[in-house]
Amino acid sequence: MKQYLPLIILCLTASCSQTEKKAAVNQKEITRDFQDDLNALLPSGEFVVDIMDKIKMTPRSQALQNKFMDAMKADPEWFLQQQRLVKETGKEPPYDARLGMTEAEWTEYKSLMNDLESMEAEPSGSENITIRNIGGGIHFKAKGKLEYLNFISIDILKKEVYMFDHTLSLLDTICVKTDKNVFKTAWRGYEFQYTDDKNREMPRNSEELRNINMKLFTFTLGLFPKSGRTYIEIAGSEVVKGKDIVRFKVPFVIRN
Repeated sequence: MKQYLPLIILCLTASCSQTEKKAAVNQKEITRDFQDDLNALLPSGEFVVDIMDKIKMTPRSQALQNKFMDAMKADPEWFLQQQRLVKETGKEPPYDARLGMTEAEWTEYKSLMNDLESMEAEPSGSENITIRNIGGGIHFKAKGKLEYLNFISIDILKKEVYMFDHTLSLLDTICVKTDKNVFKTAWRGYEFQYTDDKNREMPRNSEELRNINMKLFTFTLGLFPKSGRTYIEIAGSEVVKGKDIVRFKVPFVIRN
């Protein structure tokens, strides 16, 4: 299900179609040679990572976002109807007081949420991880917020990521062409996904929402070229009869 308005936009992505010159592994740049890139981005070793799950924003942005979230919780069925309207028409619905703010505040909020230069990802802490890259397979060992990595592995030859008992397929390369994002850098990488929700219709009312079952697991791997750091985001969501059974999203950066 698509969000009516993204509350936090992590990046602006577009598919890269141009041909790129292949680089040596030790140069650590995205070459679009999958095997070379994975071996360069995820070599064997012990690493310190910064967990980038905090978004710094202005006090005004935070205050308006809190209003929006409170309004969504107060009338979830109406918000669901607005999401359906956006999906069906491709247009933003008109202002409504149920958005939880005045029309002027709503206009201001949309402008602030689209101003990615005013937001910045910050580390909430750091952890140690171990990567084992042997024989075309990659395995992780971690703890704390990154404990989900213990249930993730990568098959380089098959271009698949395994998360719990799900197989995540390679969607495409990622190309963030501008530094106007919360990481303040252009970057490239790969995204893998598993979902059982590809063709599901958006719920029409709160009753359908309460009975929905769905799964979505993603693994994003990239390179911040300015710093040479590897970026990873692991995320999972499993809903059974409208209730969250699993929900996590952890972005982190491997220090050099």
